[in-house]
Amino acid sequence: MVDRGFGLELEDVYGQMVAKTDFHPSWWSEANSVDFKLNDDAVVQSGSSRMNRKARAGVMKPTGSTESVADLQQLTWYFRGYFDNYQHTAGSGLNHIHEFWGGEGKSLQSFRGIVVYDMLKKYIYGMLEDGFTLEVSDSEMTVSADWIYKTEKAGIVGVDGETFIRPSALTREELFIMFYDVELFLNNLPLDGVSTAFSFEGKNNHDVDKTIGLGSRYPQRRAQAGKRENSLEITTTLTNDTVRSILDAQYGEIGALEPSICKIMQVPLEVNIAHCEDATQYCKIIFPKCTLRVEYNMSGVDVIEATISLDTLGTGNVTLKTGTNVTTDMYVQLVNYQPNLEGRDVIFTGDSFLYNTEAVTVTDTGNGILVANISEEGRVYSANKPFTSGNVHDWEAPYTIQGEILGSNGEVRLQLFDTNDNYVSQKLTDLGIEDGGTFKITNDGGTINYYVNGGVEPVYSVDKTFDVPVEIRFYLTTGSDFTYRTFVIYNDENSPSSP
Repeated sequence: MVDRGFGLELEDVYGQMVAKTDFHPSWWSEANSVDFKLNDDAVVQSGSSRMNRKARAGVMKPTGSTESVADLQQLTWYFRGYFDNYQHTAGSGLNHIHEFWGGEGKSLQSFRGIVVYDMLKKYIYGMLEDGFTLEVSDSEMTVSADWIYKTEKAGIVGVDGETFIRPSALTREELFIMFYDVELFLNNLPLDGVSTAFSFEGKNNHDVDKTIGLGSRYPQRRAQAGKRENSLEITTTLTNDTVRSILDAQYGEIGALEPSICKIMQVPLEVNIAHCEDATQYCKIIFPKCTLRVEYNMSGVDVIEATISLDTLGTGNVTLKTGTNVTTDMYVQLVNYQPNLEGRDVIFTGDSFLYNTEAVTVTDTGNGILVANISEEGRVYSANKPFTSGNVHDWEAPYTIQGEILGSNGEVRLQLFDTNDNYVSQKLTDLGIEDGGTFKITNDGGTINYYVNGGVEPVYSVDKTFDVPVEIRFYLTTGSDFTYRTFVIYNDENSPSSP
């Protein structure tokens, strides 16, 4: 056995037949279950015989299904695949704000993926998320997805140079979602009584038939999404605490003791998910307007369970972080460590002046000095000497600088300079920062501290007073290169911890 599981990455072009070596999944899931199949039944002819006499290859409509334990990091990709609208906003510290909502777009984001069944490795092209399910009761939350895809290739690990190395984990902790991380609010109020289970099932109803035509037995273009169907269920029990809300949902009016002549309740449902270990990362799912129905029965002396079923309506309104109002049937705000999936940012100006750069790869330019200008534009400067117009900052202590090193080759130093040539300079390797590691530099006015990988104790400290202005720089020896993403929190003594 080599491994088992699957991983995904976004496609730039639907179903593009890239080489196997160009597959780089963004994450890896060991998964509870994985099933991908071609659905390529042969077309047979029997003529006048009782037996099939001839056969030819039939149409191919590949489908897949996956189920795994849900976590706040990987959910970013599931939501991106389910919804037609996505917006990223710079958050606080190393957190990112992702917003997803349902609209009228029919062309959804496609993925390519790798599936490993022990030594058998499958490369999946043109994956579209046709169904999406979240379920939780008295243990971990699970996330399931139904996929349609274009085609696949295979390899055998250990044969003809085929290998498999797991992608790096998205976070060090890899916290999964438990039932006690979940809260429900119906009609803007906490649910009465005790809710024992929650499930969401979404369907995109892609039209695969229209993607297969003359000249090819498998899909030739991206399937268009059909009607989006969102169905939810909440399980509770019939008690003195819940009987009134159960009747309200069943009879269509608050306080009713008989079915309404013509009214039904249309109320919002909000699902909040946050780890108790770190509530700064969370997922808020809003269904702005839902219809309700209730079912319950009794059996012997068992507790009477009631199931509240909800279907969404696409006439509710939600306000995005940019202040834009959208009409939708479902909206998600997800705050986690994952950067913008699409490489475009909406800069959010919060209380603590956040500056964000996209992931940038830089190489030695011959003079050995690379100056990173941490600004709204995210520019990178190369200079022979410190301080050129536009790449300095009037930072007055205390301040915190946080960032991520996504990959590096050769010797790279992380430096802080001021105009009087006061500086600190440390090698990434000496600090213990490997690819995917994080750093934090603090200046309290008299001491510079370096922290790495979310540690609470500094790995390097020096007593030094910096003048204003200052700049952060990376020094590279000849032939070195690295990829970084940096966030700066100005004058913030309570910056959040890094992943």
